[in-house]
Amino acid sequence: MTHPDPANPPGPRRTTRFNGVVVLLVLLLFVVAGAYVWARWSADDDSAADNAAEGAVQPAYVPPPDAGSPSPEGAEAPR
Repeated sequence: MTHPDPANPPGPRRTTRFNGVVVLLVLLLFVVAGAYVWARWSADDDSAADNAAEGAVQPAYVPPPDAGSPSPEGAEAPR
């Protein structure tokens, strides 16, 4: 029986390029799985936009031009 040469071991040899592709595919798999989990998790979460959709929109109150500027308390400032 012959022994294998230690300088040239038998079996497939992987290149650094192949290893890089495998690492990138694993990372891509994690990103896709994370995006899927995030989308499913946040689909049930209420947001401010969801809660405001049922409320009526109130028109803005615009004071007349000669009304002056309001004070911080909301009352008319003296002129």
